[in-house]
Amino acid sequence: MPVVDVLDESAGPVLALRVSGGRGGGLEPAAIARRAEEIALQHGAFRLLVLVEGLGMLEAASLRSQMSFVAGLAGRVERVAVVGDQGWLKTALRSAPVPGRIAVKHFSSARVEDAREWVKSL
Repeated sequence: MPVVDVLDESAGPVLALRVSGGRGGGLEPAAIARRAEEIALQHGAFRLLVLVEGLGMLEAASLRSQMSFVAGLAGRVERVAVVGDQGWLKTALRSAPVPGRIAVKHFSSARVEDAREWVKSL
C-alpha cells in the first residue's frame, strides 16, 4: 500500500505530497482531500507537487483506486508537477486522462528544483 504524506513545503496555492512505497503510515485520502479543499478555498485553486519515491507500478495502480476524491477536486487543480525516476512514470503520465485544462509535467529527481519553480510560477 503506498504511503502519502503532505510535505512541510506546502504553502500558498501549492500542496506538496510525497508518495512512496511502503507499509502503513501516511495520511488517509480524506485528510489529503480536506487539505486540498482548504487551499482551494483560500486561493481559488491549487497546484500539486508530487515527489514519487520507491513506488512500483502496481502500488501506483492501487493508489489510484484509493484517491477517488481527485475527481471531485479536478476542476480546482491548475497544474501538477510530478517528480520521479521510475521508468514507468513518464509513460503513465502521458497516457493518463487529464480532466479539464490541468497542466501536468514530469521532472526527473535531478530536476526537483525546476519542478518546484514550475509549479509555483504563474
